[in-house]
Amino acid sequence: MTSLSDQDKDVLQEFIGDGPKCFTKLYSAKENGCSAIAFHQRCNNRGPTLTVVYNEDGHVYGGYTSISWQSTSIQKVYDKNAFLFCLRGDGEEQGKKFPIRKYESAVVYEEQFGPTFGSGPDLGVFTGTITKEDDGTFSLNSKMAAESFDHMPVSLGDLTSTDISVVDVVVYSVEGRHT
Repeated sequence: MTSLSDQDKDVLQEFIGDGPKCFTKLYSAKENGCSAIAFHQRCNNRGPTLTVVYNEDGHVYGGYTSISWQSTSIQKVYDKNAFLFCLRGDGEEQGKKFPIRKYESAVVYEEQFGPTFGSGPDLGVFTGTITKEDDGTFSLNSKMAAESFDHMPVSLGDLTSTDISVVDVVVYSVEGRHT
């Protein structure tokens, strides 16, 4: 499944804080192509976003930033509200939040990068353009290293490799919802 369940949304709203949220899909690697160009065309200047990675093993994880993505080449961008998260991984269904420690390097702006969190990067989802495999998955050149955020999601197994097979990468805009 490559969409947020109501339970996922509840967990993420709690992580973000400040009341109910509306999550609107801006980008999907499966639908729009897995490329930095497509990501930036659909996500730049759109305000707070949530990036969700759905991997082939059922892991669901990603990152949140309260600032807009940009295509400039600024390697470290300040965001005191950014965090990484894991919704599901290795049999664990409860969500885990990994807060930012180094606010000054929460996200990376680079036109050749997809969503990139932390200066390690702590979570670099992909770079350039990734071609879909015959089975419909993407073999991402992801990178993960704990530098800017609290400890990395150990429940995700070994995601430090550069060859992670994912079903989709989805970026949602996050807006306050009036009840």
